[in-house]
Amino acid sequence: FYNKLGYEKVYDLSYYNLNDLTKIKNKVCKDIEVKQLEFPTFKDEIQKWLNFHINWQNDIDYIKKTNNVFYGAYVDNDLKGSLCVTEQGKISFIFVDKGYRNIGVGMKLLQVAREELNLSSLSIGFPNNNLLEGFFKKCGFEKNSLAQYEMYLLL
Repeated sequence: FYNKLGYEKVYDLSYYNLNDLTKIKNKVCKDIEVKQLEFPTFKDEIQKWLNFHINWQNDIDYIKKTNNVFYGAYVDNDLKGSLCVTEQGKISFIFVDKGYRNIGVGMKLLQVAREELNLSSLSIGFPNNNLLEGFFKKCGFEKNSLAQYEMYLLL
């Protein structure tokens, strides 16, 4: 139907869940301090990373209007990773600086959120991102059968 109107599928949106939060391992990350952030600080701090596509459900303007908790992972007061998650466990944003990946920073962010918010499950939806998909599979998340497309009208 949409194709006939001139729309084209640009992004595939995938959804992942984790119901067994014991799979979020307690990570000891030397020199990493995770702390909660207020939204204005979160928004300002992550600007250096926003050079990729974010679907509207995870867009900064959208998450500003929803009930989220924001975390930052710092090394010497320099942000190296960030997480935005609701009190029900829906992740809207997670990012780790390239130089700090694969050493447990992302897992540490999830661990702190799990403990502080007393989460029983986690979920996320995101567009075409093989690195993010690999991270969540490594953490034990399972892909849902639900999938969506992000379509655009080409002008």
